[in-house]
Amino acid sequence: MRKKNSVYANEIGLVDILQTIIDKKISIVLIMFISILIGFGNNLLKKDKFEILLNIKPSKDTEFTNFLPIYNLTYDDFSLNALNAFQKKQLQGEKSSEFLTARNEISIIMLDKFVNELLDYEEFLSVLSTNAKIAESIKGLSYEKEKQKLYNYTNLLTLKKPKKDEYIYDLTFNWHDRDEATLILVNLLELVKTNLEKRIFTNLDTLLEIKRRNNYDKDAVRIEYLKEQSLIAKELDIENNQVDYINLSQSNVSFNINTNNVAYYLRGFKTIDKEIKIIQNRQHVDVINLKNDIEALKKTDIKWAFYDTNYVSIKKLKSNSTSMVIIGIGLV
Repeated sequence: MRKKNSVYANEIGLVDILQTIIDKKISIVLIMFISILIGFGNNLLKKDKFEILLNIKPSKDTEFTNFLPIYNLTYDDFSLNALNAFQKKQLQGEKSSEFLTARNEISIIMLDKFVNELLDYEEFLSVLSTNAKIAESIKGLSYEKEKQKLYNYTNLLTLKKPKKDEYIYDLTFNWHDRDEATLILVNLLELVKTNLEKRIFTNLDTLLEIKRRNNYDKDAVRIEYLKEQSLIAKELDIENNQVDYINLSQSNVSFNINTNNVAYYLRGFKTIDKEIKIIQNRQHVDVINLKNDIEALKKTDIKWAFYDTNYVSIKKLKSNSTSMVIIGIGLV
């Protein structure tokens, strides 16, 4: 009997537990009430989150009807090499889908440019900095700390490509206010479009200027050569053209000697000087027309990528895990 008593001596009986609960009922109820109150209070104070989803894909071919000829003329080295490389990549790499055609490769190139502009986050941070609450939170911070704090928001914006063989991107943005989130996205995409447009036309203007300088450099080289030939002709007193096609025909044999291979000074200094004046007065109409076309194109509204902010998908995100943990601990 003594052994039995010693075995159960340290055990707590059910009656003792119930007695403890009865004795401490006020404390227990108070703890449960406080934990439930904190849990639900945390839940009420916690802001809802919304996920805004928007699809971005290539624009239609017709969007670049006026742009493509100017792009090819001004940006010919890049455009031809880029398109040829693109076609080669499609043939050697993944199988080409019906979506990839020779006509709309410019649309895909422009979509990639739009996506790259979006993913540098410069426009996103610029838009966020105009938000009243965020602007207040970074007020007084140094430039480095301000940028760091703003950059912490970049994880709220993601861009994914669901399928490798489709040029459609899913842009998602998480925010606590659905209307404000939509407005941020609208402002972001408009700023990306504006900056991309500036970048593209700045490049076109730069390449047009290079094209203009190349033309004038060629003219300058030609004029220098002609002046040398004119000087030789004057030294030899060759005023008029001494060169002509020589046609020798005998029986069925015919000879045609091209004057391009003959010394140029033999054309005479009068002809050469006239050619110099013509080159000096050359207007380079092709460059002038191209410049006018670019200026006209700047005034048109080109959709570099297709998206419609009127049809965004909005999903409510809310996590009650913290609140439930607090309530659970209180019940325990």
